[in-house]
Amino acid sequence: MTNIIFIRHAETEWNLSGLLQGHSDIPICRQGEENAKKWNINLQNYTLWSSPLQRATKTAEIIFSEKPKIEAALIEMNWGNWEGKKLSDLRKEFGEKMIVNENLGLDMKPTNGETPREVQNRVLKWLKTIEKFGKNHVCVTHKGVIRAAIALATDWEMIGKIPIRIESGNAYSFNLSSINKLTYSSTISMI
Repeated sequence: MTNIIFIRHAETEWNLSGLLQGHSDIPICRQGEENAKKWNINLQNYTLWSSPLQRATKTAEIIFSEKPKIEAALIEMNWGNWEGKKLSDLRKEFGEKMIVNENLGLDMKPTNGETPREVQNRVLKWLKTIEKFGKNHVCVTHKGVIRAAIALATDWEMIGKIPIRIESGNAYSFNLSSINKLTYSSTISMI
């Protein structure tokens, strides 16, 4: 069995403003950096991974004092034309169309973006390859990737309330079985 821990990157100015970031390479802000310096997780014999975006790599370097392996599969969901906008503004702009799109759950698709199901597929495909790097992995990544993992582990279709709340300063532990079934293990406070 392979153990995978997902950590969401520290805050950016866009996070604090409620803007969708996606592939936009926004750095962590001063507040995010100060918060990440307080995060601590006691792990041994792990491989450290990060999304290629600077908000994730910087967070990984702050928490673990080492450079992570960069993995493209851990990049945030591509929000396409919606990046840099607030969900509330998109709901006003698109009205009923936005409601219908959001109600598609895993198949919701931003204009010129990707669906959460596509995120799930790329993450699961990558998870199936990491055992050669050891049995314990830590991934500093994004909310969309962690949501995709939670959906895989709990059969949540991304409709309605998320079964495991994602909060800053927490790590989310999962196990991947030999039959490639992802299960949720626990939430670990790093504060």
